[in-house]
Amino acid sequence: MLSNFLSSESPHVVCFTEHHLRDQELNLVSIGHYKLSANFCRQQYRNSGSCIFVHESINYDIIPTHLISKEKDLEMCVIKLNLRITNIVLIVIYRSPSGNYDYFLRKLESFLKSFCTIRTEYIICGDINVDYLHNHCKKNSS
Repeated sequence: MLSNFLSSESPHVVCFTEHHLRDQELNLVSIGHYKLSANFCRQQYRNSGSCIFVHESINYDIIPTHLISKEKDLEMCVIKLNLRITNIVLIVIYRSPSGNYDYFLRKLESFLKSFCTIRTEYIICGDINVDYLHNHCKKNSS
């Protein structure tokens, strides 16, 4: 089903959170004309994770996140798409509902500040597990 969608729509990038795979399992995943470009897989706990597949025609750079990614708190993978007009930094995040929210905010803010340039656009996607339908301190701080 996914292959049918990708072959008809041909998106440049496909992002997943909560893929539930270990590194060696994720490396075996094959999706048509897409390459696994960046990922985060849990080592200590089970399930979760994030990953980015990029179409083989797209030029990109992997941005390392191993120093700030932390299981449950900030499971992040990042690439920079090198396009003619602009650069796009694509950030895929999973944060467990039981994760440390303060750690998540501090590290994400620090990471974003370190890559802030005029000619760069950012796309952040994923599941940060904050319920925006109800008022609470996590909603207001993000």
